[in-house]
Amino acid sequence: MKALLNSMPINRIIEIFSIHPQTIYDIIDRAYEACLVFAAEREIQLGAKAAGRGDLYIATDRQSYTLNWRLRADKRNTVLRAIVSTEVLSGYVFPVHLNYDARSDVTQVNEIAMLLGDPQMPGIWRRFPHYWLLDDYAEGIFRVREDAIPQETLAQLRKEPLAHVRRIYRQALKRWDVEAPSDQLDTQTKLPDEGLQLREEYVLYAHFSLLRRWLEAFDEAHFFVDQESGIRAAYMAAFHDWVLANRSHLFYTKVKGAPTREEREAAARERDEILEEARQQWGSVGRGKIELLKIALQANSQQQGHWHDRWTPYPWGSSGEVEKTFSHQTARPEQDLERLAEILLHCSLLPTERFLQRARRRLSPLERGVPTAAGNRRIWTGRAPYNPKMIIKLLELLRVYVNYCEAPNRNRGNTPAMDLGLARGPVELRKIL
Repeated sequence: MKALLNSMPINRIIEIFSIHPQTIYDIIDRAYEACLVFAAEREIQLGAKAAGRGDLYIATDRQSYTLNWRLRADKRNTVLRAIVSTEVLSGYVFPVHLNYDARSDVTQVNEIAMLLGDPQMPGIWRRFPHYWLLDDYAEGIFRVREDAIPQETLAQLRKEPLAHVRRIYRQALKRWDVEAPSDQLDTQTKLPDEGLQLREEYVLYAHFSLLRRWLEAFDEAHFFVDQESGIRAAYMAAFHDWVLANRSHLFYTKVKGAPTREEREAAARERDEILEEARQQWGSVGRGKIELLKIALQANSQQQGHWHDRWTPYPWGSSGEVEKTFSHQTARPEQDLERLAEILLHCSLLPTERFLQRARRRLSPLERGVPTAAGNRRIWTGRAPYNPKMIIKLLELLRVYVNYCEAPNRNRGNTPAMDLGLARGPVELRKIL
């Protein structure tokens, strides 16, 4: 398992440990079941452990995973997407949810759907509204992917941070439902050969509903999310009463994509200069940060998109988040600027980005494939999985390992589970398995 979680390809594990190919998949299955049981036993105690802990700050983002095709006659990829939420202060990764149902039979569901006339009905009246059916694809519901970026606009998006924000708003207006997320489906993709692909909005609503149940014992929970109207809608459905009670706030968060090393270094130097000036003016760095954020909240923010959302530059950046901006989606006139500034101190997607980066770098089957011109921009890599269930298992193995076994903070030696009160010390992987 440690070899698998440290970027060793499955074929090399089979070779080095001299085991039968089926054995490694049996081991992965047993490890996955063990991780599910272990995590459930700990996470069911979250409410009890939360007493007196205070507030939570949660970063939410998504990542897409590409499956290899099985037949040369049909070289379209299947693309699935996972939603991930991470507690900002501890780095604890909550359950990861992929828009895929492995338990349902694709043939049976599509036959029943045909008999009931599902393909001819609006989604709300269907027997299986949460699945993408074969007829949906055949009838051309999957339009050309809206997020395809013309090459000539890439330079503009890199130069102007808010250009990317405006583009996402324009795409949302093209959807049949503004609050439906942008599924990774187009003419170059296909549905899974086994199991059923879930419509992403159902996964998002389920994800936030689960978080709502888990976080009930906390005083407040504040979310920093990627700019996606589907995520906003799912959050509001689950936490609307918390928003009205001023127990929860939602912030869209954007940073410059793919900054250069020079830009990262410049952002770090600028941050140090800004915070030093703030320390001199207000007596301490902590007080200076609060005052800078209060000034930013009172400034005339730029209105963007069809809904005129106000986007505000974050007062300072960092090497990990260059040219950060945010939009307060739950803003109300009577809110306390001091409290909002305290919340915004934790405004970041970095904890979730770190986990997603680990998934790419530490799980060999989930590495990003490279399209080639010779392959007509199609993606195929020998390491990518063929079965979507493998993605679910690998992400759960990594999540439990990162939460309970790794101690990234070398100064204190704490794992994320220790910081969240779910463990007293690092857990040895062999004890989980």
